[in-house]
Amino acid sequence: MSSELYLWKKGNTWAKVEADGSVKVGVIPDALKRYPRITSVRFTVQEGQSVKQGDKIVSIGAGKMTVALEAPVSGVVARLNTKVKTNPAIIKHDPLGEGWLMVIKPTNLEEDLKKLVRG
Repeated sequence: MSSELYLWKKGNTWAKVEADGSVKVGVIPDALKRYPRITSVRFTVQEGQSVKQGDKIVSIGAGKMTVALEAPVSGVVARLNTKVKTNPAIIKHDPLGEGWLMVIKPTNLEEDLKKLVRG
C-alpha cells in the first residue's frame, strides 16, 4: 500500500497509509484556511476504541467556533497525538507533519479508501 494522502473532505480529515498498514489521520490544510487560530483540541475517542468512517473523532476550537472532525477510515484508535492537546497551534502550522491527530488500525481499508479522494 502506498503512503499517498487520501482526503475525507466531508469530515475535513486526511488519511495516510503507513508502511505497517496503520493509518495516520490529520486535518486537511485547506479546511484550516477558514480558521485563523486553533485554540483547543478535544479527542472524542480514546485509544483502543473502535470507530467507523464518518464518526466524530476530534473537536477543535477555532476562536469562538468548535469544529467536529470525522474519521476518514474505520478501525481501532491505536494512538492519539497528545502534543496537539498541549500545543493546538501545531495543527495549523504543520497539519501534514507534527500536527497529525491520531493513528487508526484500519478494519475496512480497501472499502473506505474508495470513498476518499486522493490528495
